[in-house]
Amino acid sequence: MKKIYKLSFSKIKKSIKSKKDIKNIVNYFVKRTNEKNKKLKFSNYFISKPKFSKNIKDNKINISFIPYMIKDIFLIKNTKGIANNYNLKNYKSKYNCTIQKILKKNKSIFIGKNNMDEFAIGSYGKNTKFKVLNPWNKKIFPGGSSSGSAVSVSSGSCMFSIATDTGGSIRLPSSINGLTGIKVTYGTISRYGVISFAPTLDSVGIISKKTKDLIKILNKIQTKDKKDKTSVNFIKKKKKKTIIVPLKIFNSKYLDIENKKYLQKLIYILKKIGIKVEFDKTLSEKTLLITNKVYYSISSVEAFSCLSKFDNIRYGKKNFIYKNIRDIYKKDFFIKSVRQRMNKGKKELLNKKKYYINNRLRIILIKKMKKYLKKKYLILPVVNLKELKKRRKKIDLYNTLANMIGFPSISFRIGFSKKYNIPIGMQIMGNKFEDKNIVNIVKNIQNEEI
Repeated sequence: MKKIYKLSFSKIKKSIKSKKDIKNIVNYFVKRTNEKNKKLKFSNYFISKPKFSKNIKDNKINISFIPYMIKDIFLIKNTKGIANNYNLKNYKSKYNCTIQKILKKNKSIFIGKNNMDEFAIGSYGKNTKFKVLNPWNKKIFPGGSSSGSAVSVSSGSCMFSIATDTGGSIRLPSSINGLTGIKVTYGTISRYGVISFAPTLDSVGIISKKTKDLIKILNKIQTKDKKDKTSVNFIKKKKKKTIIVPLKIFNSKYLDIENKKYLQKLIYILKKIGIKVEFDKTLSEKTLLITNKVYYSISSVEAFSCLSKFDNIRYGKKNFIYKNIRDIYKKDFFIKSVRQRMNKGKKELLNKKKYYINNRLRIILIKKMKKYLKKKYLILPVVNLKELKKRRKKIDLYNTLANMIGFPSISFRIGFSKKYNIPIGMQIMGNKFEDKNIVNIVKNIQNEEI
């Protein structure tokens, strides 16, 4: 029982024979969270005495007695803080988000909330007053915006974390921390009780160590919710046997050598598990650059619309004596990066023609990608390792496509970079509602590696 975090859900559950065993598991993760959080700063709120079911019969439920954490963008009843914003650190929600209700019903053990880039805006885990550190290499950023979620799982402080993905916010930190992270088909997991950054791009997802465990969580939380108007019923799709490798992207001079090297390894494993690999020159880096540009425009506009309510009147500090209207909208409510994104959104809205064109481009992209992935899946890198020590928008180059079109994409570990001393990940994207198909492909890839 010394390294419980390395076990699968099923092995943890097999070790539970009595109420005492449940208590021992809870105490183990609470102690580990406390120790690791002092060094890595992945949690802004964790529970020293978590509530859990003491009924041993609940062990029959797939994800019962499994400790988890949740990104600070989700509303949890009577817990302090939201969106990792310093001015909202004492805010207490009066209700639970739908995801929390589902996990509570399935007897999973909630042990705390994860740090993140403020209001989920950022790709580095550094856009916050609570800096998260990478457990693999403290000189490299942990990835964002779900930095705390990935680091908490990677450090073995919990078994899984629920997070959000707006433009790679789950897949990027999962890749850098050697984990499996999924961004699901838009609308298949409820966003009720989630603070919105960009509502048409936001997706709830999961970060875990093992893909076979991720499937169990996905089966429980991927349901329609009447409280979320964007929520849809999940439709099972037939499995496909072909996967596309976009040569223009992988052969690009921009992409690092290590990603190219591990692609060869991935192709070999895919062929071994019976997946046909097709090389294609249709999708290029230019397409991704245009997608990225449109993504930043749309997400900025939506951020401006959603976050304008945080105006120091309805939320925030109440003890100010205001001299004038400018004094109300205090500059210090948001950190600099969030203010910049909101200002960009405001400017974009002033140019109505440009905003209309960007949305038309998005519709065209959805139609083309739906046709492109009709009978195939797609492999893409997650992060260009050359970008790890820089801070540019290109860090999300390979990730924003899935959010723009609302399709599922899963990132997973494929190797290790000796140069940067961090894990390397790849991602597989499918068409709408092919979430479980791509998860099963990753599961087979990892089984073959073992």
